[in-house]
Amino acid sequence: MKLRCDLSNFRRRMCKTMAGLASIASLAFVLAGCNSSSVFSFALEDKINVVFPVSEAVDAAKTAVFEMASGIQRKEIEEEFNARLKERAINCSKGHSFSWYSTTGTILKQLKAQPCFFEADNEIIRWLSMRKVGLLLAKPALRAIPSSAPSFIVASGAIQAVRFASNADIALLESPRMVEVVSLATEKPLFREAKGLTQIGDLSSNGRLFTGEDGNKLKIRDAESGAVIFEIPSARADGFQWLDERTALYNKRDSDRAFLIDFISGREVPSGVNGKVDKVVAVPGGENQYLFFSDQYVTKIKLVRNKAEMEVKLLGEKQVKGLSWSVGTSDTTADGSRSFIASNNLTLVSLHSLGIETISFGPFYLQNGIATPDPDKIILSGIAPHLPGQGQRNFLFSIGNRTLTSIDGATMSAQRYIYIPTWKKQAVVANNKIATVEQIPVLETITLTKFITELQESVDRLKRIPLEENKGQQVLKPVATASGSIAGTSRALKNTLR
Repeated sequence: MKLRCDLSNFRRRMCKTMAGLASIASLAFVLAGCNSSSVFSFALEDKINVVFPVSEAVDAAKTAVFEMASGIQRKEIEEEFNARLKERAINCSKGHSFSWYSTTGTILKQLKAQPCFFEADNEIIRWLSMRKVGLLLAKPALRAIPSSAPSFIVASGAIQAVRFASNADIALLESPRMVEVVSLATEKPLFREAKGLTQIGDLSSNGRLFTGEDGNKLKIRDAESGAVIFEIPSARADGFQWLDERTALYNKRDSDRAFLIDFISGREVPSGVNGKVDKVVAVPGGENQYLFFSDQYVTKIKLVRNKAEMEVKLLGEKQVKGLSWSVGTSDTTADGSRSFIASNNLTLVSLHSLGIETISFGPFYLQNGIATPDPDKIILSGIAPHLPGQGQRNFLFSIGNRTLTSIDGATMSAQRYIYIPTWKKQAVVANNKIATVEQIPVLETITLTKFITELQESVDRLKRIPLEENKGQQVLKPVATASGSIAGTSRALKNTLR
């Protein structure tokens, strides 16, 4: 009798166990999106994910990524996806104890629908979006660079900002009412929309992605369709920069810190720099080496990717106080050997040695600096604030010879010079057109030493001129220079040489 009872208890336990396993299998088959490995696995994490499957949004994001991925890429993404599902189940079941034979009913009763699963799904969607960006970055150029540069690029309105893809025939144009992605060879827009972005950002090297700041978010968008692929909260458009075909840097507005995103692994790490980063430049010939420019330091780093997490290795650092490396004031020479900034003085930074040289322009304050096809030449613009009425002046400066060549002022009316590294061409922006130029119209040349000397003499002479009364009004006596190289003083000054 006792033996019969024990045998009966054993059968009851076995029946319960088999019923539990059957319920898991039957439920798994009716739930969409669950693969066979999850259906027949005895792992607790797989059972939890069967009971609480990922959302339809996760399934849609995964499908979109898989459609773009190659066989090898798909395998890597699948492995990472499964690892994240396991992490999702572990994190969302903390504080609960289950056996390997626990039934779906038991799991459902104890866990119920927790916000944790919803939050985990959002993180998986964010990761999949990052991987989609990485897949687009890895593709070839959206449009191949033609053998010759076009004569004109025409936008829908007055051009406020322009960005060029470094390895594609693509430009991003911003006008007061429109944002356009344009193929330079055809001069036709691939994408155009009414300007809703606060500010346009950077264009990827292959021309397939562009960024823009919209409210308090930075959006990474498809250049052909305009579709938003990835969003970064509290990020600044002027601080987002693509480093290469898988990595980008952005500045976070709320903490004023910089972060690096690896779109292949879907992970991000701190930049290793205190404060925000204004500018990033790749070191020519240095694998995964970059210079980070901030208002306090120029930092040389190397990205190390031979581990699961991307790491930032510091290679060197130099202090530079009070400089803002923004577009228009700073640039990089055509050969990629030096970056420079025109802010009061001219500061040159060697990308290889990290050597810094500051060139003083005396009482002439530099405001803008633009690269040219000649690595030795820079277009500089500035003013002499102590000589009223002169306005902005523009020069072609030789780094090696330390000479200034005046740019014909008549050609600068209502236009500005830019440099297009894609073709190593100079161009001028005038209203809604960008026109490439073969030669900059210039006037006389003067050494920097003589320029500073004559300008300082004019400033000193102006300080010595006494004020005289003439018909109840105060007028200034005349100021001029010996060689005439500092022309165009205030109309209030009489044009007579002392």
